[in-house]
Amino acid sequence: MVIIGGIGTLWGGLIGAAVLLTARLLLPDLRGLAALLGGSEIALRLTERWLLVFGILFVLVVFFFPRGVLGTVRGALRGRRRAGAA
Repeated sequence: MVIIGGIGTLWGGLIGAAVLLTARLLLPDLRGLAALLGGSEIALRLTERWLLVFGILFVLVVFFFPRGVLGTVRGALRGRRRAGAA
C-alpha cells in the first residue's frame, strides 16, 4: 500500500490502500468486460488470471511512479510552484 501510495505520509498509505482495494474488487469481475469485447478467448483467459493482471499493474505503477502516486503528484506541484515563482 505504501509503495503504491507514497512513502513517508499517512495519505500515501491511504491512497495505496484505496487503489489496492479497488483493484481487488474490480479485477475479478472483468468477465463483463470480456463479454463487451466480443467474448474473445484472450479476454476470457485474462479475466481468469486477474492476479497476474494485478501484478502487472503493480509493476507498472512502481516503474512509472517510483516515489508513489502521492510523491509524484507532490513533485509535480513543487515544479509548478517554482516555475510560477520564477
